[in-house]
Amino acid sequence: MSCTSTFSTLFSVAPSTLPVSASSFMFAACDKAEAAIAAARGRGELVFPPGSYHEWSGQFQMMRAVRKKLMLIVPVTLAIIFLLLYLNMRDFGEAVITMVTLPFALIGGFWLMHALGYHMSVAVGVGFIALAGLAAETAVIMHVYLELSYGKKVAAMEVELEARTG
Repeated sequence: MSCTSTFSTLFSVAPSTLPVSASSFMFAACDKAEAAIAAARGRGELVFPPGSYHEWSGQFQMMRAVRKKLMLIVPVTLAIIFLLLYLNMRDFGEAVITMVTLPFALIGGFWLMHALGYHMSVAVGVGFIALAGLAAETAVIMHVYLELSYGKKVAAMEVELEARTG
């Protein structure tokens, strides 16, 4: 259940009064709902019975606990990908060019998530780490193919030039 529907079900507040859209990511939506709860409590429109409280649970609670770990894991993963690319290509510039392709794959993933109305979760974060690895692998394959094609073209041009001159 989304933050909006949970809040509106528990406290009988119309969802249209909450500043939460269906396409928002989980943290943004729940942060906005938290702000709406605080504002409603501040205006006296929302009063919890004595001894009661509210808290977020489920996927959001798990994501909140894992958020700090993902903030460390994602950059470390990108650094490992860069290191492997550098060790494979033995050229800093080529590794950088390959790494430049990764944001395009990730942006495409975020666009698709937004278009489908999906929210960020732990599974989605792990999926984006895998997507970065696959994008790097595809970039390496394209890089190798382009280098081989360029080498063949240069060799053919050298043979043609030698035939003309000599």
